[in-house]
Amino acid sequence: MAHNQHWQDTHELLQKLVFDLMQSQPAEQITIRHICRLANINRTTFYRHFEDLPLLIKEAQTNKRRELMQTFYAQAEREQLHFLDHHSLVLFLSFIKSNGWFYQSILKNRQDFPIQEGFDQLFERLTEMIQRRQPNVTENELMYDFVAFQSSFTAILKRWAQTNYADSPDWLATVILANLPVVMANALADAPCD
Repeated sequence: MAHNQHWQDTHELLQKLVFDLMQSQPAEQITIRHICRLANINRTTFYRHFEDLPLLIKEAQTNKRRELMQTFYAQAEREQLHFLDHHSLVLFLSFIKSNGWFYQSILKNRQDFPIQEGFDQLFERLTEMIQRRQPNVTENELMYDFVAFQSSFTAILKRWAQTNYADSPDWLATVILANLPVVMANALADAPCD
């Protein structure tokens, strides 16, 4: 049991170290040697945990993103947010801005939805709402609309990160809502205000 706990502690330490290093330097400049020195382990121990540095970085980012999103979703649940209304988007964008350096590193080379943990939940919510209000819209059409939304949302967030979050979350929420696919915009326009 003590061995398993030690292994888990080391695994978490490696993720924490690489995550901390990413705050001050680009991922390309982080080396296994440096991480091993900081963790006070040898390379063999490192490779028992991770096949290579990109895998460590990916796992560290995924776990941190999941942790951050759980924090946001807890707030969203308390405040009964729906995500695609102005107030919810402002809170979400403020959350991203307050964790800006992290999202800048994630968004730099990202082509897909940056908040994958919320994709299924958001798609399900939107599909249900749209099909209730517009029953003639097919699931296939909804999927294309959602892909368009994902692409637009990701591109907008990348641009915002490149400007070091210069624009306000309030203004950006307005831009995002103005660029929704028509099917989503129509469904949201028909939605009752909470």
